[in-house]
Amino acid sequence: MKKNRHGFTLMEAMLASVILVVAAGAILVSFTAAATSREYSERLRLSFNLATNLMEEILASDYDDVILNYDGYTEPSGAIKSSNGHVIVFPEYANFSRSVACHEIYLEGQNALSSPPVILIKVMVAYNGKELLTIKEIKGR
Repeated sequence: MKKNRHGFTLMEAMLASVILVVAAGAILVSFTAAATSREYSERLRLSFNLATNLMEEILASDYDDVILNYDGYTEPSGAIKSSNGHVIVFPEYANFSRSVACHEIYLEGQNALSSPPVILIKVMVAYNGKELLTIKEIKGR
């Protein structure tokens, strides 16, 4: 005798649910990875802007003032300054910090007692204490 069946069995419904959960999980993983990548790219963009702005300020200053004013210069998190000297208060900049290192470079055969003709300038930008970006430039006399 045949019985008329309508609908799904419990086993079929459970199997369909498992397949749905696995498919949804795979889609969510890709969205999460994309969001993380986008967030990192945005941080990198902001850090590049911060580094280049400070580097331009340093390069625009007089050669003799670079070591004096910028070697060892730091701006801790939450105290990043704009080019006009005001602290940037936008929340996206809150966890960034900047630091500068300057090194005098003597050329081969140059007398060490004379003033170096070149300064290597490094601007480092960190996010939550972790270095994101370093840019380097050379400033000559």
